[in-house]
Amino acid sequence: MMQCGLFVTAQAYQANVTRGIFTHFIREEDTGMTSGRLDDELKRMSVIAGQITPGCLILFNESFAGTNEREGSEIAGQIVRALLDAQVKVFYVTHRFGFADRFRRQHAPTTLFLRAERQPDGSRNYKLTVKDPLPTSFGEDLYYRLGGWLEEDKVLTQATDAATLDGEPSRNSQARQTSETAATTPDVPGTR
Repeated sequence: MMQCGLFVTAQAYQANVTRGIFTHFIREEDTGMTSGRLDDELKRMSVIAGQITPGCLILFNESFAGTNEREGSEIAGQIVRALLDAQVKVFYVTHRFGFADRFRRQHAPTTLFLRAERQPDGSRNYKLTVKDPLPTSFGEDLYYRLGGWLEEDKVLTQATDAATLDGEPSRNSQARQTSETAATTPDVPGTR
């Protein structure tokens, strides 16, 4: 907002001014079928790469989602590394855990990760906090909140979670418990 000359919705804010702002957001699929979604994303990124210079800012939103997790994560990682090496500031919104986690492991001192806060009951307050990426977006919270007609699924899931195999909780139960613990465990804020 500040970059566009608008008021910033904060009590205090400090930032540098960039030379230019670029965006790379997902688009609807090409209805003319002249190219696939990933092809379109790569072409648009190529145009940006030809214009962007050091000191610029680029905003990504779920970019390179036109392919699978592994390939999309690799493409995004290579592009972001090249942009950072060229002294371009990058903001990237993604649900690709492989991409985010690799960046966290390889570039922790220079990378800041933000997550929407999630309360223990699954509710949200829409505040962003500095926290490491998680392998879940907690889509199940939304699934059950919006799908009252899906209560039978919830009962089945709970029954499955309660089941034991050789005295151990089911895999789904362990995964959900791990996600819940990770979501409520305080993290040490990263540095920039």
